[in-house]
Amino acid sequence: MGSILTRGYCQGIVLINSGYGNNTRFLKKLEDGKLKYARRYG
Repeated sequence: MGSILTRGYCQGIVLINSGYGNNTRFLKKLEDGKLKYARRYG
């Protein structure tokens, strides 16, 4: 994720499954990088 941000790629929405909803460190990195994300449940 860090290399994508430093290379200047166009930022879209990061799609994550519900398992990442409990991974606060991962979600914090997304938020710190000002990335939008959508979770998929079920």
